[in-house]
This record gives sequence, structure tokens and C-alpha cells, in this order.
Amino acid sequence: MMEVLNAAAIMVAGLMIGCELAIAAFIHPTLDKLPDDAHQPAASAIARVLGRFMAFWYIVVSLLNLAEVVVQWGQCSHLRTFPQGQRHLQIQGEITWLK
Repeated sequence: MMEVLNAAAIMVAGLMIGCELAIAAFIHPTLDKLPDDAHQPAASAIARVLGRFMAFWYIVVSLLNLAEVVVQWGQCSHLRTFPQGQRHLQIQGEITWLK
């Protein structure tokens, strides 16, 4: 189960990064070479399509990463005891300060 979640998170985030890189490296330079009267409609059409899709994509990537953190947090025993250990150190520090 964890392997499937890891693979899904990596694939979805990787595709999103690839899409962003393609836009920055290839689409924007190509659009900048167009004349002004053609640049506006082309940029508007691309922005309209990606604007609808990318918001959903960012949410999916965030939810997959959150799910992975929650699952891994539940699997690590030392992470659950950390706040207790921290409280123990805090109490020791207060006792040392009182002496």
C-alpha cells in the first residue's frame, strides 16, 4: 500500500513539475516570438486551459503528500513519543533551574 502511495505521489508531482517546466522553458519563449496581435489570443487560450486544470492538480499533489505524511507518521514509533520526550526534557530543565 505504501509503495502505491509513494509511486502515485511521485508520478503526480513529477508530471506537474514537468508541465511547469515545459511552460517556462518552451511555451513562454515561443509565445514571446509571436507578434503582439497573435500573442494575446494564444496566451489567453493556454492560460484558460491550464488555469482550470492546474488548480485541481495542485490540490491532488498536496493531498497525496499529506496522506503520505500521515501514513508515515503512523508507522514511525519514535515520532509518536517525541513530544513526551520533549516534555521530559522540559521538566528536567525546570527542575535544574529551580535548584
